[in-house]
Parts: sequence; C-alpha cells; structure tokens
Amino acid sequence: MILCIDNIRLSGMDPEECRAILSELRAWRSEFDPNVRDHLLRLKATIARSMRLTDSYSATELGLFFEKALLLGRSLGLARHSVELYCEGDIRGNLIFQLSKLNDLLLQKQYRSQLTWHRRWQFGW
Repeated sequence: MILCIDNIRLSGMDPEECRAILSELRAWRSEFDPNVRDHLLRLKATIARSMRLTDSYSATELGLFFEKALLLGRSLGLARHSVELYCEGDIRGNLIFQLSKLNDLLLQKQYRSQLTWHRRWQFGW
C-alpha cells in the first residue's frame, strides 16, 4: 500500500493527501497488531482516508472527461455505453483503481479482525 500511494503521489495527484496517508501508514505499521482494537481502528481510519483519495480521483476524472467524451462520441456516432466504457477504462487503467481494490480487501480483513476482537471481548476468550 505504501508503494502504491507513493507512486500516486509522484504522479502529482493530491500530493499533500498522499503524504498524509503515507505518514499514517509509516507511523503505525511497525507496531501493528491485529489483536489490538485501537490498531484496528487506526487501520480503518487510514483506509477511509485512502478511499476518499480514490473516490476523489474517480469523481474528478469523470467530471473532466465524461461530458467531453459524450460530445465526441455523439459526433462520431458511437453508442453511449461505449463512451461510458471509455471513461471507466481510463479509471481502471490507473494505479488508483488498484489502490481502490486494495482498500476494499483491507477493509474486509479489518472488519473480520474487529469482529473477532469484539467476540473475544464480549465472551472473555
């Protein structure tokens, strides 16, 4: 995740936010323990911040190019869904899409770990 976000930062996409996420990751990664609730909550907050970055990119990308692509597509006689696939393909072809998938995977794992922690706390395991 660190390499992915660092690469996105180097591409010039919201470098301040990328630096903040990198700082968070580096601050807690060496002492991370999935059995500690506070560590899981910290991970969740970092993932949420990273998800906001990916959502922001997708919204910006669609805002910049979708209308122009639609106009060009109409001019060329292309079906609307072809133009939509173009915009989606542009997003999927970017590293930000891989970060989005990584966020989803980490969030699922974090949720399972937090659920396990909660059960141990609730039942005294």
